[in-house]
Amino acid sequence: MSIDNLLQPSYIKSDPKLPEARIYQVNSYLRRLGLEPTPPGKSALKDRIKIFALGLLSDRRPKSKFMILRSGVLRLKSMEGKLKQFINKIVKKI
Repeated sequence: MSIDNLLQPSYIKSDPKLPEARIYQVNSYLRRLGLEPTPPGKSALKDRIKIFALGLLSDRRPKSKFMILRSGVLRLKSMEGKLKQFINKIVKKI
């Protein structure tokens, strides 16, 4: 069994465009944070890490194609918002 099969859920294997979409989503998010991500295809290892990381945040049982494509990004943004609220509370107490 290859490393690709271990790192990718079955619905990613069935849709060849989904991994590339995840790379673009992660790159977009990283750019919003002020970083300069590597373009898709330039580093296979970095591409796999991006796919895997976003896959960890994605719904395990998505009910629609929208949720297949966007659930990981929505959770990432939610976590970012909660972290900002937490930091603001701490700063107000100081």
